[in-house]
Amino acid sequence: GGLIGKKGSMGKTETMMCAVYGWTEEMVFSGTCTGDICIWRDMFLVKTVKAHDGPVFSMHALEK
Repeated sequence: GGLIGKKGSMGKTETMMCAVYGWTEEMVFSGTCTGDICIWRDMFLVKTVKAHDGPVFSMHALEK
């Protein structure tokens, strides 16, 4: 697996600061410059969570 660039629209433009694979290859978490964490399944945005007041520079996914 690897990251493949695709153009799409999430409703607004945000700068992604980091990304990490989740528990499966289909799940990815990305951190934004506004402090949100985006949860992706395949190429679809599933959920956005406000995690910090500042940018999310790095993340680490743990097993369940």
